[in-house]
Amino acid sequence: MTMSIGAGMTAGQAYAALAFGSAAYIAISSGLLSDAVDLMGDALSQVGTGVAYVYHFLQASVFEIARYVRDVLEEIATHLRKTWQEIKRFPKFYLPEDFWPEVYDFKVDYLQRNPWAFLLNYNGPGATRNPNHPTNVNRAWVKTNFQRPIPPWNTQLDEFPYASSWQGGQPFAEGRYVNAGQNHQEGLALNTFYRKRLRYGGGRPFLVVPIPSLVAIAHLFD
Repeated sequence: MTMSIGAGMTAGQAYAALAFGSAAYIAISSGLLSDAVDLMGDALSQVGTGVAYVYHFLQASVFEIARYVRDVLEEIATHLRKTWQEIKRFPKFYLPEDFWPEVYDFKVDYLQRNPWAFLLNYNGPGATRNPNHPTNVNRAWVKTNFQRPIPPWNTQLDEFPYASSWQGGQPFAEGRYVNAGQNHQEGLALNTFYRKRLRYGGGRPFLVVPIPSLVAIAHLFD
């Protein structure tokens, strides 16, 4: 897939916008219209055109995507012992394997072992101005326990649960080195999610929703 990048836009911003566009498509497909409106606005605000994601997501039909996303959310509801109606009300941060495969693998591995982490709470804004902010405390703990003296080339230390969540840091968080570009792109998308969907509301709960490769999704319904 190719995508033109508008003037002044970095590759990371473009891919973050593409991820929001794809997430909006998923939200529309599964009937999560309130999510779709906000996510589409995020994509269109970052990219001059919102058409690039359509090409990608038409590789799998709307019906296939909708069925799969509903199955994922129902599985999350079971893990969290919540109803389907409760799960639908939480804001959702989509984690697409097609865009951030190394980030996706790390977080899905963690979620398989710790399904409670599908539901996180945002720490709130202010970390850039306050070294004692919980987000910075969480990041420092992860670095102390998982940072290597010489990291692998072109990688960054990622953490999950997110340092920007109540559940990040000690004692639950883990760190893993992932592709630097993917980590940066996910960070852009997550920050936009906090701003647009959570309105920077400290303590607000949200779901982390992994979305496997759409090629794999399509094969499920062959």
